[in-house]
Amino acid sequence: QAQRQSSLPRCFFSARAPLPDTPALAVGSSSNGNGSHKEQWEQPVSVAGVGSAVFFRGTDPFSLHDWRAIKRFLSRDCPMIRAYGAIRFDASSDASVEWEDYGAFYFVVPQVEFSELEEGSVLATTIAWDDSLSWTYQSAVDELQSTLHEA
Repeated sequence: QAQRQSSLPRCFFSARAPLPDTPALAVGSSSNGNGSHKEQWEQPVSVAGVGSAVFFRGTDPFSLHDWRAIKRFLSRDCPMIRAYGAIRFDASSDASVEWEDYGAFYFVVPQVEFSELEEGSVLATTIAWDDSLSWTYQSAVDELQSTLHEA
């Protein structure tokens, strides 16, 4: 189930080598002079995130239901919105000290994300809301503004 987090989570990921299935990101556009625009696509080199637009944590082994809960906040139309996290190899065993706060799995969609690309960088913000969980659009915007003031 999606949950909010009171402290500001921070994450950093750096690719060791280009991944063949990593989607490229549209990073702006350049005009070709006739009014049409051509998007430039680049692979991320590293990514840093601050805050949590939404996060997912569970004590039971990761399931299809959990994946669907995460996936509903992601879209092929918006490749800049990504979830980062991990799943324990054996969620049925006792958690080691480093996993105690994360449960069997933990995924986060950062509120503020900095993507270093091959030829530039992108700073993006993400908000997520779900009225059925009493987390409204306005609450999400207010939380993002608070995170931006802290960062």
